[in-house]
Amino acid sequence: MKKLSTLTFAFLTFIVIFVTHGCAGGAQASVAPALITPTSVQEDTARVTRGNVERVEMYKGIVRTSSVKLYYENTNLRFGEYHVMTGDRVVEGQLLAKLETKYIEEQIENHEKHIARLIEQYDYENEIAEIDLAIMRVELSDILELAASFDEYAMDQAEIKKLDIERRRMHLEQSIERQELSLYYERQYLNEMLLNIEDAELRAPFDGVVTFMTQKSPGDWMEPFAGLIYLSDGSDAFVEYASMGSINVFRGSIVRGTVGDSVYEMERIYPTTQEFVYYSTMRLTPPTRFAVKNPDENFTPGAYVAVYVYSAIVEDVLRVPSNSVYVDSDIGAYVYIMENGTKTMRQIEQGLRAEAFIEVRAGLEEGDVIFVRQ
Repeated sequence: MKKLSTLTFAFLTFIVIFVTHGCAGGAQASVAPALITPTSVQEDTARVTRGNVERVEMYKGIVRTSSVKLYYENTNLRFGEYHVMTGDRVVEGQLLAKLETKYIEEQIENHEKHIARLIEQYDYENEIAEIDLAIMRVELSDILELAASFDEYAMDQAEIKKLDIERRRMHLEQSIERQELSLYYERQYLNEMLLNIEDAELRAPFDGVVTFMTQKSPGDWMEPFAGLIYLSDGSDAFVEYASMGSINVFRGSIVRGTVGDSVYEMERIYPTTQEFVYYSTMRLTPPTRFAVKNPDENFTPGAYVAVYVYSAIVEDVLRVPSNSVYVDSDIGAYVYIMENGTKTMRQIEQGLRAEAFIEVRAGLEEGDVIFVRQ
């Protein structure tokens, strides 16, 4: 007779035990079944240890800070270009973005030339007027020499010439005033265009980090008061759940976050009444946020955080791997222990169950060797 394969032998053994157990009836109900490990399941041993049992969920978060919204007010200019990127550190006064101002710059250049031509023209007109006055004063001097001989005609001509010189002088003064007024308005218009250039430049109001930028392309119309760049001074850093929806964090839960090797203690930030009303009105799910108790230089805006939410923790207790415990509806929890070189069933009283370990309140001792399923 050919030898039976290992799998066939295990299956037949299982059938025999099953039939025997079934025929025994209720008399055997309180006895735990013998552990029969399928050949497809590998088995190993572990020891009962002392430590913490933690029921924990891990989520992905991101470091954010309270940011100031930077925007243009009501403007008729189109968007030009960004001069920074998200995550850049900037200093007060640094140029962040600029609207399209090419045609304004051309107008400014043309108007500056126009003002220069006006000044040149006014200087020429005033110079001619000054020459005319100088000639008239020479003529008056000649007339006054004749009037010194008491020539009545010369004396009359001298008075007429004086009046003519005074009129010409007053005319020149009035002309200069009109010129200055004209240049004032022209320069005012130039200053308005220069102010438009300044207003088209969005500059950092303080030292900080760019945390967000609205997607804009050259030539896009600018909506008044719409947030364009968000800038943070790095204070009031917090962690926000990086995915849509929210995390179930019950009061009393312990929350920790890690960035690289750094560990941070955190606690849930609940929305204010105003924020709750806003999210409810907009039918949005409020973001899950956590305040950080011990931030340091590694806790920077934009850094990704592994968020661990501990819903239950017991410390310094006996524990066994979760894959070593079996549960029967009649006798409760039990494990298989190595006792005198034999695999023996041992009932236990279990406490907190977690993904990795299960708390053992009674039935085992530290160092006991138990069997685990791999």
